[in-house]
Amino acid sequence: MRGVVCGAAALTAVACSGPIERPERTDKTRLVRVNFDEIRALDPHKISVVSDSNVAADQFQGLTDLGPDAKPIPGQAKAWRVSDDGLRWTFELRDGLMWSDGTPITADDFVYSFRRIINPATASPYANLLMLIEGAPEILNGAAAPDTLGVFAEGPRTVVIQLTAPQPVFPEVVAIAALVPVPKHVIDIHGDAWSRPENIVSNGAFTMQSWQRQAQMVLKKNPRFIDADTVALETLIYLPISDEMTAVRRFRAGEVDIVPTFPDQMGPVLKEQLGTQVRVTVNQATYYYVFHTQKPPFDNPAVRRALSMAVDRQPLVDSILRSGYRKALAMVPPDTGFYGAPSQPDWAAWTIEERRTEAATLLARAGITPQTPLDIEIRINTSDTHQRIALAIAQMWQPLGINVSLFNTEAAVHFADLRKGNFKLARAGWVADYNAVDNFLFIFLSDNEGLNYARYNSPRYDALVTQGQAASDTTQRMDFMRQAEAQLLADSPIIPLFYYVSKKLVASDIDGWSDNLRDRHRSRWFRFK
Repeated sequence: MRGVVCGAAALTAVACSGPIERPERTDKTRLVRVNFDEIRALDPHKISVVSDSNVAADQFQGLTDLGPDAKPIPGQAKAWRVSDDGLRWTFELRDGLMWSDGTPITADDFVYSFRRIINPATASPYANLLMLIEGAPEILNGAAAPDTLGVFAEGPRTVVIQLTAPQPVFPEVVAIAALVPVPKHVIDIHGDAWSRPENIVSNGAFTMQSWQRQAQMVLKKNPRFIDADTVALETLIYLPISDEMTAVRRFRAGEVDIVPTFPDQMGPVLKEQLGTQVRVTVNQATYYYVFHTQKPPFDNPAVRRALSMAVDRQPLVDSILRSGYRKALAMVPPDTGFYGAPSQPDWAAWTIEERRTEAATLLARAGITPQTPLDIEIRINTSDTHQRIALAIAQMWQPLGINVSLFNTEAAVHFADLRKGNFKLARAGWVADYNAVDNFLFIFLSDNEGLNYARYNSPRYDALVTQGQAASDTTQRMDFMRQAEAQLLADSPIIPLFYYVSKKLVASDIDGWSDNLRDRHRSRWFRFK
């Protein structure tokens, strides 16, 4: 029996009873994806948010890649091996690698790219992920030149990376879109303008055709991609649609094929309308609020601690979010590899009444009471969900003498302000790049200027994370990381709120989609049935 087709007027409402049948597809080589954020950086070494990473992963490929299940597979390297001590990784490149302009790709391109990432002048938000490579700390600290990094070319087809401590998930690390190679021959000509649409050269499954800001980005299949014969799509379109309801309407109308999230309150209705096209899975990601720890009153750890302990997370996940979200009292999700029992704040077992009593005491010592209230502005990026969460937290804080106002901007402006320090309290989130604890903790290192929005500076925390990264024994590594997270929670530069779920709308005729914990979905795997 044919499903109910909602008319244009009905598409503006949440409730449209019965199944919805999307229009029949006429072009099976063209896929349209929604990115809720406008792209801010096409240079993969400058990206820091998921929307930019999606596009970078479609245009570039690293030594390894991620399969449909988000597990590492051969990328530009056909094979790799690690020394018995776990420190020396050797990657053998495939034959016939080319940039999209036809220039051959060699091992030197990877050496150049890793040196560019670690170079402080690049200001790559992901530079700290290379800290286990020999020479990286000294380079980041300005004590050594980038060409001293422990990445070498042994002939045109062999890349060698020397670590200072074992990293069992290193093949996952080098698959990250922010660590891909970039074309030196193009950068030498155009400098920072190399990644403009008219100049950009890539090595992934798709290449840039055009980009109309606030309208659409069009990518075309790259015929020089090493696995081009496995790519079914000819055209890939990204649309920046920040309003979740608009994205849902366009999906139901058949105008877009993949929507990265939808309003939580619509979950049951969408499930009735769209059936298996609604994909909800656990995601290895954390939603949190971040304080600017250098600006009063949030330069006072007691004030930060009080506000964190006064938030009752359970109503947020039960009433506002639903959909399987889990409350978070810590930064690292509990299902992160090898971590076991994560750290928790010392007040984790207290009742909410006990926590709010203690919060009131801490705030009063800082001069904040209902009689002498504190005005707080929470910065959020455009989203109905972000707004509802902020309003709920405002109600929780109001009896303590906290008056909240909201400041809402589009995502590009929001995260630019966070990087510049133009905030006091703001929402943020982190999605795992690879399944390891340090991927959640490295962002708060004091020298991580691109991602440490809090300007958190704790020598003990830095030392514990660094020791954990350098430890060769897994148990010892996790112990250092657990101590580091305990220090983070004690200092409270952030308010962990909940662990995400992935909520996607995926057209029923897409083949090659695989739900996965990392929520990584390369467009190269998709084809239409």
